[in-house]
Amino acid sequence: YKNPDDRRTLFAGLHSQGWVQDFVCEGVRRDGSSFWVSLNVQLLRGEDGRELGTEGFVRDIHARRQAEVELARRQRELVESREAFKSYFNMGNVGMCITSIEKGWIEVNDRLVAMLGYSREELKKRTWAELTHPEDLTADLAQFERILRGEQNDYILEKRFLRQDGTVLPTILYVTCKRRPDGSAEHFFGSLV
Repeated sequence: YKNPDDRRTLFAGLHSQGWVQDFVCEGVRRDGSSFWVSLNVQLLRGEDGRELGTEGFVRDIHARRQAEVELARRQRELVESREAFKSYFNMGNVGMCITSIEKGWIEVNDRLVAMLGYSREELKKRTWAELTHPEDLTADLAQFERILRGEQNDYILEKRFLRQDGTVLPTILYVTCKRRPDGSAEHFFGSLV
């Protein structure tokens, strides 16, 4: 046993219950290297109730345990990455959005809501094409279609939006594509300044 407390815990369980099942601990090989095992052990008693010894089996779960540790590490990284993205996405000075390949608004930050004058709910009922100034729509759609065809992955464009109150909002729009493993477009990230 690498950790002496594991041995004490195992024997305490044996003495109180007479058996221990699926006890996971770290063992030590003769060469000093460690490995993870699962133990199933039963206390053997004589007819007079005296402890005679133990019997059981040891299952090497080192690969499984390493996979669990790696999965936990990746999950922590994913949570940290999501938190970092959320912090970046909600920056106060840049309008940020995630849009669908159908041009719908999936997610918008507070700054974009303020810039366009629509509530989140109102935006989700419209497409970005509907809010694009008619004179700028052709250029935007041409770039968008090039991304969908896989000819490029992002673009920058001076573009005007039509605000909820009818005024025109000039912006510089940066769009990048999140692709699926097969290369097709999954969704788009946009930022407006």
